[in-house]
Amino acid sequence: MNTQKRSPWREPMVWMITAIPLLSFFAVGGLIWASNHAGGVDGVSDAVQRTGQIQTANTGPVEQAVQLNLSAVIKFDGKRIEVIPASGEFDRSRDLVLKLHHPVSASEDKALTLKGTVTGWAVETDLPMTHDWVVELMPDDGFWRLDGRWPMAQQATLLKPSLTPSK
Repeated sequence: MNTQKRSPWREPMVWMITAIPLLSFFAVGGLIWASNHAGGVDGVSDAVQRTGQIQTANTGPVEQAVQLNLSAVIKFDGKRIEVIPASGEFDRSRDLVLKLHHPVSASEDKALTLKGTVTGWAVETDLPMTHDWVVELMPDDGFWRLDGRWPMAQQATLLKPSLTPSK
């Protein structure tokens, strides 16, 4: 029997022992990079203060919208976004700010200023409706805020305060 000693680099087990830790090192590095560059994926875009495990946010604008009983319908016809008051007393002399948050990529978020019209407020824009949008509507001074979700390919949606009225 002719038994020549093979080089260790020709053994598959040596390659596995070397390759698995090396690949896991690069995989962990890739995951850390992706998590730091993913953008905002929060369901709420409020500024949140964290102290230990307690998170606090300013709910003042939402509470104002509840007190004023505000709600609005937002619609899009392919070229123009229009906001129509549904309930409550809106200050029709003020411009509105519409913030559209992409559900995954913060780099695709949009902020639009809507000008007053006869029926409400409007702005000309090309808005891709190939995914859902998280929507915030507020006056230019941020006194109140309405929230909602605009499902993909839907022409209109209702915006209302994210809090319920307290009794």
